[in-house]
Amino acid sequence: MDLCPYCDELKNGFPYGDRKNRIVYRSKNFYVFPALGQLVEGYLLIASQHHFISLGGIPTAYYAELQEVRQKVRNALRLVYGPAIFFEHGAVNTNLRGGCCIDHAHLHAVPTKLDLLDDLTSAFRSRPINSWEDLARSFRQQHSYLYYENQSAQQYLFDAPDNMPAQYIRKLLAKKLGRPNQWNWMTDPTLDKVAKTTDLLSNVWE
Repeated sequence: MDLCPYCDELKNGFPYGDRKNRIVYRSKNFYVFPALGQLVEGYLLIASQHHFISLGGIPTAYYAELQEVRQKVRNALRLVYGPAIFFEHGAVNTNLRGGCCIDHAHLHAVPTKLDLLDDLTSAFRSRPINSWEDLARSFRQQHSYLYYENQSAQQYLFDAPDNMPAQYIRKLLAKKLGRPNQWNWMTDPTLDKVAKTTDLLSNVWE
C-alpha cells in the first residue's frame, strides 16, 4: 500500500512542484484529478479513495456513486472542453494487469472527438455492456479487461491478453492525435497542463 502513488498523494499531497493538491472533485468514495501526461488538456482520472486494484474489484455498493461521479465528469468536461471518452485497463492482480501501470482503481476521462471503438474492436474480442457488474464478473473470473465508453456513453468490455502492453490505450490515442511519442506520462508529465486543468475545472461541478 505504501508503494501506491495515489494512496500516497491522498495522504501527503501532490509530489510535483509547488502545487500540493490537484483534486478537482470529491465524493464519498471517489475523487477526480487531472492525469499526468495530458495528451489533451482536460484529461481527468476518477480514482477510488480506498485502495482497490481496479474498478472491477470495488464493492458493488459503490456502483451507483461511480455512475453519478462519471456523469458529473462528463458534464464538466463537456462544459469546458467538449465531449469525452472513458476507459480503464482492468487489472485483476499484479500479474494480470490488463495494461495497467498503477495498481489502484482509476477511470480515464479524455475530452476528445476521436472514437477508439473501431481500433479496439479490430484488436480484441468485445461486447457491449450496460452495467459495472460486467467488470466485476471479469474480475471474479480473474480475466483482465479493457473498459471503453465513447462520447455517446455506449459502454464496451474487451478481453485483455495476458501480455497486454502497459498504457496501450494511451499509446493508441497518442498515435491518433498525431503525437505518437508523447504517450508516456512518466517521461512527459505535462505539469503546466495539469495546473491549467486543475484551475479551470475546480469550480464547475453541479
